[in-house]
Amino acid sequence: MVDDKYAVLDVKATLNTNEVINIEIQIRDPGSMVNRLLFYLSKMLGNQLCEGEYYNKLKRCVSIGVLNFNIIENKDFHNVFNFRNKNDNSILSNLLELHTIELKKLLKQKELDKSNLLVDWALFISNPESESSQVLQTQIPEIKEAMEVLEMLSHDKQAREVYEQRQKSLRDKLSSLNHEREVGMKKGIQKGIQKGKRTAQQEIALEMLLDGDSIEKVVRCTHLSLNEVKKLQKKDSH
Repeated sequence: MVDDKYAVLDVKATLNTNEVINIEIQIRDPGSMVNRLLFYLSKMLGNQLCEGEYYNKLKRCVSIGVLNFNIIENKDFHNVFNFRNKNDNSILSNLLELHTIELKKLLKQKELDKSNLLVDWALFISNPESESSQVLQTQIPEIKEAMEVLEMLSHDKQAREVYEQRQKSLRDKLSSLNHEREVGMKKGIQKGIQKGKRTAQQEIALEMLLDGDSIEKVVRCTHLSLNEVKKLQKKDSH
């Protein structure tokens, strides 16, 4: 996995605790990696609120950078950063948190904490086909499941292209809907205008769902009904 110099993976999810998590795996250093991680972490927070919403609705955001290169000048393979008072080290807020996992540092360590699940996952990510990874698959069901998915993707070209095909299909739908809206508005027909407005709301809802926003937030921002948003989500999953 780490032999692919251009490999990159970016996953965004919302946990049951309402925290927003972004995991970015980078095999090759694109440059300015620290700034990149901070930029996208700040966007995770800044893009949450719709106009007029209160700041107390902000969800905790955690960015995790899994890197096949080093960016932090210490020996720790896992580092955690947040907002702290420089004088007494007290935490200002846990709303933003940044983790860096540097695989090369881990592989250089002579003694590994076998009880640390993070170490297990980092070893698996660094080389899924290693002997240690094979052993981990027999001990940790989630790692075994991850390996099965990885094998399926690596042997099935069509499966690897599913994500790209899905994105293309959604872009085509959005383009078609946008065209219908423009035609309706140009004709000046009230029915067409109303349809265009509805279409615009659906487009925004689709984009928000694609970005991993919760159904509740999509309803608040687009003013679509809960059932309408759920229908869009079902279409998006097919």
